[in-house]
Amino acid sequence: MTRRQIEERFQGLPAKPLPPVHGAAVLLPLLEKDGEVQILFEVRSKALRHQPGETCLPGGKLEPEENVEAGAIRETGEELGIAAGHIHILGRLKPALHSSGRFIAVCPAWVDTLEGLCIQEKEVDSVFTVPLAWLQSHPPKYAVYTLLPDMDNAPEELKQFLPYYRRERETPIWVYEGHVIWGMTARSVVELLETLRLP
Repeated sequence: MTRRQIEERFQGLPAKPLPPVHGAAVLLPLLEKDGEVQILFEVRSKALRHQPGETCLPGGKLEPEENVEAGAIRETGEELGIAAGHIHILGRLKPALHSSGRFIAVCPAWVDTLEGLCIQEKEVDSVFTVPLAWLQSHPPKYAVYTLLPDMDNAPEELKQFLPYYRRERETPIWVYEGHVIWGMTARSVVELLETLRLP
């Protein structure tokens, strides 16, 4: 799909009732790279106490009186140094269910450029992109991950991450060039792909 086709799809979406969002939002960044639409992901710093080394989307807690779009843009700027003027919100996806049991707002957006990217190393180890077409043509694997001490039955791709989780969930899983995309991040991508498939 092209940028124009994606923008038109979001412009044509009807309003729908959504679950409540509990004080946090993430950006789902789309950009044009190497002649195709790609999604930008972060890898969390290994120094973080919670979920170190995981693939995620930029975002975090909202400030008082801040709407979800403004919060997602601000957090992206703080984590990656992308100026607000280069981020164009397309709309909102269905809020994603976080491992904490809370719903988090998900805001797909165009990012005009990654020039001047400045990673906040205390939070972000690195970034990578995945072509949208690759995600569309490679359906995710689905698995139910169980909690400690039942690590023997956990999906192999997730064993390094599961000590930081306390709930049982079903999750989609993609592995792209060594990066594991799963959990709330993968569910957000699935929601994006389903939105783009709507007639």
